[in-house]
Amino acid sequence: MTKSKMKKIVSSALVANLVIGSVITALPTQGAALENTPVGTSAENKIVSNLKATQNILKNTSFASTSTGITDWNVEQNSYSVTPPSVISPGTKGSDGWFDFGRTSIRPLGNGSVELHGTANSVIGVSQIINTIPGQTYTLSYDYNTTRFTTKAALVGTATYTEFIVSTSGVAFKSDSYPSGGSAGSRAGTSLVGKSGTITETFVATGKQTKVFIGGNLNSADKTNELFQTISNVQVLGTSTTQLDAPTLQPVKNKDLKITGSLNGSIDTLQEVQIYKNDVYVGTATVSGRNFEMTVSPSNVGDVYKAYAVDVWNVKSNPATQTVTASIVAPPTINAVTTDDTTVRGTVFQGNVCIIK
Repeated sequence: MTKSKMKKIVSSALVANLVIGSVITALPTQGAALENTPVGTSAENKIVSNLKATQNILKNTSFASTSTGITDWNVEQNSYSVTPPSVISPGTKGSDGWFDFGRTSIRPLGNGSVELHGTANSVIGVSQIINTIPGQTYTLSYDYNTTRFTTKAALVGTATYTEFIVSTSGVAFKSDSYPSGGSAGSRAGTSLVGKSGTITETFVATGKQTKVFIGGNLNSADKTNELFQTISNVQVLGTSTTQLDAPTLQPVKNKDLKITGSLNGSIDTLQEVQIYKNDVYVGTATVSGRNFEMTVSPSNVGDVYKAYAVDVWNVKSNPATQTVTASIVAPPTINAVTTDDTTVRGTVFQGNVCIIK
């Protein structure tokens, strides 16, 4: 007998997670990046302003240190001359907080200051390499305080100084030194307090990277005389004159495991490309030339990714934005159906749901 109606039954072989013709979603999973960092964490609070501003380009101005060095800073010295110093390995910090090099030593205090010690004649200080724009003017400033210097022999004075050197590719293009104590003359055996003050100078960058050295030195015929000087409130101020162009972010599907994009305009001052998902910081993309990419976890349809180009002043561009859309899946196949069949059979991609109408 011919059935007038075929009963529509969904085979268990066809059951999964996707409804063809309906909204497609994927469960989010934790990736290697910070995609699922909860709101309110430090990851959310990366860079939230794209306003141009004069900012201190120097890093770790607190002079926080480890047992083997001062983060972001190099130590430089010249043990037997007041000629320009060179980088030296900090070695291991002593229990008293000093990195000791024999005739010179340095003690980072972690409160925005670093203490220098030298024995005549010597130079001791710190340096840092910063990103700069050739032709751009920058302002260097710092406070110095000569807390103590000695004149151990009669009629033999000790001249003390604070100094800075600005260089590119090993070539100094601006430097100066300032008396910070004076010569004590005949006051033998005394321990004197020197001068304190603020040094402020401008320089015009000649390259994309500039090294800034700040230190102290002393000069005396008595090579046992000593200098103790504290440097604090170090700054190199510069203004981002041109906001970086917004990058291009390629379309993102919900099953994509990588997002990609490209940079536009000048990237001379580019520091990094930051990725956000639903306005929560995910991480920093890998940049190769003008292209960037980042590994991500599967997303939900409707999630919003944003990419920002960030310059060396931590000023970010306008965002490139992509809303996650559904990945296209292969259509199911249905076996031949006769009027006598009570079950429909076929195949569908694993993990999907097929509805028969």
